[in-house]
Amino acid sequence: MSNGTTTATSIGNWRIRAMLDYDFMRSAFAAATIVAIASGTVGYFLVLRGQTFAGHALSHVGFTGEVSLHSLYRLVQYLLHRVSARSI
Repeated sequence: MSNGTTTATSIGNWRIRAMLDYDFMRSAFAAATIVAIASGTVGYFLVLRGQTFAGHALSHVGFTGEVSLHSLYRLVQYLLHRVSARSI
């Protein structure tokens, strides 16, 4: 006689397996695992050295840098498109 926990567990396993059938989900989980390990390691040393505010500032700088690079990429993409459209 089952107590019902195996059914819930098997349904949960099925959902995870169905989700991992997609390549982009496997890549996302791999990337998230790498980021989690790196963040945990860096965070440990920041706390150990008493530089928690440096870690907080680093996240803001990283976000600003990503937005700037993305904007620059889109600008270059737009300019190349305009130049190639004129040459045709």
